[in-house]
Amino acid sequence: MLLRAPLCGLALLAGNVFASEAGLGASSDKGFTGLSLYTATGYQHTTIKGENLRVQGTNITLPSRTEKTNGSFWLVGLDYTHVFANRMSLGAQFDYYPKSGQYALSISPGYQFNETVLGYLRFGWANVPTTVEQGVGQPSYKTWLNAYFAGIGAKVNITRGLFAYAELRYSEVDRLNFTSTADVTVAPGVVRSVPIEGSADTSAINAFIGLGYRF
Repeated sequence: MLLRAPLCGLALLAGNVFASEAGLGASSDKGFTGLSLYTATGYQHTTIKGENLRVQGTNITLPSRTEKTNGSFWLVGLDYTHVFANRMSLGAQFDYYPKSGQYALSISPGYQFNETVLGYLRFGWANVPTTVEQGVGQPSYKTWLNAYFAGIGAKVNITRGLFAYAELRYSEVDRLNFTSTADVTVAPGVVRSVPIEGSADTSAINAFIGLGYRF
């Protein structure tokens, strides 16, 4: 789940083929060193595992639950990358998600295969807004959790500072201890809404595709 090397290989191969067919090698005269702005959209698959569940204030335990959700996102970001003489590179990034207010910091060691294609790994931290639903009749509340992620991707120079990139990222969020309500079978055919407490572990796989401009 963490680093999908075959996908990166396909991305790099596609970048080389695209550059060859479009003649981009001659026009990508900026390389990959410099400050850039970028934007991206993508797909997110989230898994939430509820564990250590029990009726609040008792020793009555409940079975663990797993929820899976899918969604999309949009972000803007700022990057500075430097390519060294041996073609190894190192970058630093700031990502911001306008809709949710989430932000992230990361570093990205990589390798410049040629003036058109750069492959990289990404390691970072994000501050994730999380809304906890407490159940019927109870107010929801919002908290911020730390998340840590790793990813793999590739950038392709298009022309004179304009580039495209694709990335696959896996992240894990700090455990959340919560209280809520749930419908529980207390006797055959009898279901009641009772207060519960427990913890939630969240992980996500994100696929990004974006455009940027290097100054």
